[in-house]
Amino acid sequence: MFPEPRKELTIAVELIAPMTVINPFDFFLDDIAQKFPLRTRKRCARS
Repeated sequence: MFPEPRKELTIAVELIAPMTVINPFDFFLDDIAQKFPLRTRKRCARS
């Protein structure tokens, strides 16, 4: 590959990636959590 020994090797990489906007507040709530104040289920309140 190289006819003579080298002291340094440089590798350049170019990356093209699609950027997608993601809204961190775009999620679904369980029906039980739609109203405030929340009422927890008995099985969840024990844990």
